[in-house]
Amino acid sequence: MTQSNPTLSSGSRFLWIEEAVHYLGLDRLGLRHPHKSLQNLVKKGALPRRTISRRLVFKREDLDRVLERGDVPPRRGRPPKNRRA
Repeated sequence: MTQSNPTLSSGSRFLWIEEAVHYLGLDRLGLRHPHKSLQNLVKKGALPRRTISRRLVFKREDLDRVLERGDVPPRRGRPPKNRRA
């Protein structure tokens, strides 16, 4: 039997950290601290940091991008030059 998270609102554009953990499925991986995995994605730059009332919130579109691409941060600027050794 699957449990649904009652605080996860399907129409909401922003998700609190607990809802984002559930949305990404980190709570089903058996991790001791799944919210820390989400914070690591923020540190790597894969997820932008947003706060409301000093609490982390995440856009649903950003979480979808992480599900598609993984923990790779979005690239900006020129690609690195290929250097020969």
